Amino acid sequence: MQINQERLKERIERINEMSRDETGGYTRLAFGEKETKARMMAKEMMLEAGLDVEIDAAGNLMGRLYPENWNEKERRGVIATGSHIDTVRNGGKFDGLLGSIAGIEVAQCLKENHVKLKRPFEVILFTDEEGARFNAGMVGSKAIAGLGMERPLSEYTDNEGISEETAMQKCGYHPEKLEEAAHAEKYEKFVELHIEQGIVLEREKRQIGIVTGIKGPYWIEGSFEGEANHAGGTPMNMRKDAMTAAANYIAEVEKIASCLGDMFVATVGTLKVHPGGINTIPGRVDYTIDIRDTDMERRARGIREIKEAAVKISDRFHVESTQNCLKDAKAELMNEAIVDTIEDVCKKRGYTYMRMPSGPFHDTLSMAHICDVGMIFVPSIGGVSHSPYEDTAWEDVFAGAQVLADTMENLVG
Repeated sequence: MQINQERLKERIERINEMSRDETGGYTRLAFGEKETKARMMAKEMMLEAGLDVEIDAAGNLMGRLYPENWNEKERRGVIATGSHIDTVRNGGKFDGLLGSIAGIEVAQCLKENHVKLKRPFEVILFTDEEGARFNAGMVGSKAIAGLGMERPLSEYTDNEGISEETAMQKCGYHPEKLEEAAHAEKYEKFVELHIEQGIVLEREKRQIGIVTGIKGPYWIEGSFEGEANHAGGTPMNMRKDAMTAAANYIAEVEKIASCLGDMFVATVGTLKVHPGGINTIPGRVDYTIDIRDTDMERRARGIREIKEAAVKISDRFHVESTQNCLKDAKAELMNEAIVDTIEDVCKKRGYTYMRMPSGPFHDTLSMAHICDVGMIFVPSIGGVSHSPYEDTAWEDVFAGAQVLADTMENLVG
């Protein structure tokens, strides 16, 4: 079964062209105008592929193929693939979109080649994987897995103060019925195709990465609050400078992370300084930290040390410190049988490959709670992602989609 490379490329480019930024990147923020339009375009592609289409309460877009004489009401033993279609601001051309459109292509190939399915096949386009607009992330896949969010959706807001709950409602979805999207008993296997978002495959000169596990993300939202005052009139030893505390804390976070090994990472990703005047001592600094590891014990140690460092810094600079958890997802291993299947496909197709962990989180992380999972990576040129410069050679895109197609054909047969 051969994928239609020209059709896959045209569909990816069609959605990207619709959401291109003036600066050259692509922006489809969750439940925004361009993301909604892209999802409707993907829905039309699903219908073109001959799929039965459904949108659940969380906004997840699903297209299905059923075996002959299958009882649709049963809806168990489903073999699924898919990804997300939302992006970060001014992001790249393949993050999420590749796995979403490749999933539709695989479904269409199964139908066109009259592959006899023994199990239902489903393509899922999950809502708000990135968390770029509301600082939430994996909303759709968590809903399907019945995991729930760390906080109510009404408490996740964007830069304009719009809550994720309100944004979903405006799009016609039903966040108040999110539990209806949960289908823990439905899925048997899930495989996601994604760009690596790192440089390992390129450096090792491999076309395919076979993911063995995904690092578990832990997000912190915190602040240092001191006292805003005149920059010229306040002696250095009488200040309660929130920015100085934040700067020292950032350095301490980097030091802690660097001492915990290569798999542990911690990133201070955002800073908001108040009141933000050149001649005013900052009275408050808000920040976020992204912590990840495949080893949950080591991650717990790192989180503990990073939190303790905040207390010590606040005492040192006479400011108040607060921290809250935005996300806490445990690391997950991929199913060994699926990993072996992907490896066998690579060998038969003659693709160079390697087994590797994933640093970024993906919707697969949620799906691992309810079924066996696997992931396929293709190289990111220069290791760049979440950037207008994100790119992957089309040859590698097609190789990844073909590996996905062969893998899913094995799993549904």
